[in-house]
Amino acid sequence: MKYALTLICALFICGFTVGQSATSIKQMQWLEGSWKMEKGPATETWNYVNDTTFAAISTHSDDDGEAIVDEMIRIVLRGSSFYYIPLVPDQNKGKEVEFKITSFTQNSFVAENKAHDFPQRIVYQLKDPNHLYAYIEGNTKGKSKKVEFSFVKKK
Repeated sequence: MKYALTLICALFICGFTVGQSATSIKQMQWLEGSWKMEKGPATETWNYVNDTTFAAISTHSDDDGEAIVDEMIRIVLRGSSFYYIPLVPDQNKGKEVEFKITSFTQNSFVAENKAHDFPQRIVYQLKDPNHLYAYIEGNTKGKSKKVEFSFVKKK
């Protein structure tokens, strides 16, 4: 009986671990919706695209109220790895930059690209259903730099 219980517990733990390690783009669903910067004009709007992609557009309004695109972002699932891929129109010769998501939980992720000039690291954390915190960090010109962003979910 003792061995049977041990075997059942081991199978349960293994099954639970396998279930948790299975990757799905839906693991990023906590990002979905429009997020307005608490102190700033920008809004990030995240949407589920398909089984391998979540996408966002970051905008701000000009003086006439027209939306200006600041950045387009995709989170892509390739095999069992996630990639955070931003495109900033006036940076990197208009090309996307890939950051591999090196860790994630049910409400956060860390993406890194140590070869990129700045940032080398991007972090998103859902603080609660209505508050999103993000930051970028890395070294630029020999100095460590961190830029923080706090967002509130738009209703």
